[in-house]
Amino acid sequence: MKTIKSIVYFCFAFILIGLFFEIFLNTAGILSPVMKIDSNKGERFYPSIMVNSLFMNEGFGLSKTSSQGWLGKEVIDKGDTDISVGVIGNSFAASQQVFTRNKYLSVAENHVNKVLTGYNTSFYNFGKKQVQLGEILFIKEEVVSEYNPEHIIVFLNERNFNSKNSSRMVPFYELKDDQLVLNTSFNKSGTFKLYSKLGLLSESSLIFLAYRVKNKLKNAPKILFDKFYPMPKDDEPEIKDQIIEISIKDKK
Repeated sequence: MKTIKSIVYFCFAFILIGLFFEIFLNTAGILSPVMKIDSNKGERFYPSIMVNSLFMNEGFGLSKTSSQGWLGKEVIDKGDTDISVGVIGNSFAASQQVFTRNKYLSVAENHVNKVLTGYNTSFYNFGKKQVQLGEILFIKEEVVSEYNPEHIIVFLNERNFNSKNSSRMVPFYELKDDQLVLNTSFNKSGTFKLYSKLGLLSESSLIFLAYRVKNKLKNAPKILFDKFYPMPKDDEPEIKDQIIEISIKDKK
C-alpha cells in the first residue's frame, strides 16, 4: 500500500511540475512552437504571435507575425498611391534573426519612401527558412492570387536548389514530363496524420522541447567532445540537374 501511495504521489508531483513548466515556457515564450502545419499550405507561422529567435551563431531577433502567418506587417492595399512589394526567399529573405527595424525590408522601405515622393511603398515579407525552389514557385503563386502586389522580388541562392531536404511538410512544384506539377503528398504522410491527431498537444511547449531534444541527439557526440570530434564534410547541393531542367523548360 505504501508503494502504491508513493507512486501516486510521484505521478501527481510529476504532473504538477509538467504543468508548471508548460505554463512558464508558454507564457515566457521560451521554446514555444511558432510553426503549424496547414493541410493545404504546409508549414506556416502561427498568426499574430511574437516570434523570439535566438541562434547562437546568427544572432537574436524579435518579430511579430501577421494574421496571415507571415513574418512582418499585414498586407494592406491603401489605394492608388500605395505600391506594394512582395519579397520571397529563404531564411536570408525572412531575416528571422534580425529585429524588424533592422531588417533590409524596413531599411529598403524607408529609403524608397524618402526618394519616391507622392507614393507610399510597402515591403512585405514572404520569406521562409529552408525553402526550396519548388516551394518558392508555390509561394509566388499564392502571393499573386491572395495579395496581388505590384512588384515581386525573389531571392535565390545555392541553398534553394538543394533537393535533399525532402522531409519538410510543404507543397512544392516539381517537373514531370516537362510539366510543372504541384506535389501535396505531405498531407498524406504519417507525420502529418500524427500531427493532426495530436491536436492541442502539438502546441505544447514541453512537446516542442522534447522534439528539439530528439533532433539534437544525433549531435550529442559533437556537443560532448567538441573540438576532438571530427567535423563531417557537408554534401554539395544537387543543383546542376535542376537548373538544366528549368532552363530547358523556360526555352520551350
